[in-house]
Amino acid sequence: MKTYETNKPAPYGVYFSMKPIDVRFVGAEGETLEGPARSYKRLSMIAVALLGPVLGGVFVFAFPALVLLGVLYTVIKGAVAKVRTSADEAAQVASLRWAPGASYLNKIHDPNAGDAGAPRADELDGLRAEVDARRSTESQEQK
Repeated sequence: MKTYETNKPAPYGVYFSMKPIDVRFVGAEGETLEGPARSYKRLSMIAVALLGPVLGGVFVFAFPALVLLGVLYTVIKGAVAKVRTSADEAAQVASLRWAPGASYLNKIHDPNAGDAGAPRADELDGLRAEVDARRSTESQEQK
C-alpha cells in the first residue's frame, strides 16, 4: 500500500491512519489530503464497500446498548451519591462530639471556690490591672 502525506495532492478515495486512528476522504482527483501532519494509507474501494455495512451494523446494534449503559450509569451514580449523603448525616448524628455546654454545666460556678486550673476572683482583678497598665504604657509610646 502506498503512503500519502497530508497537505499534498492525492487521488480520489478513502484514506486511513493508524496512529491515532483517523479516516479522511478525498472527493476529486488532485485534491489535497487535509488533516494534521501524518501519513495515511489509501483503502481500496472494495474494502470500503465491504466494511461500510459491517461498521454501520455494529453502530446500529451497539448504539442502543451504549445509551442504556449511559442512563444506567447516571442513575447508579445518583443513587450512590444519595446513599453516601445520608450515611454521612447518620454518621454525624452517631459520632461523639465535644459538648462544651454539657461540660460547663458540670462545673462549680463560684469564682472563689478555687477550681483546679480556674483563676480565682482576686487573680482576675490582678490580671485586669496588669492589662490596663500595659495598655496605658503602649498608648503613651504610640503618641
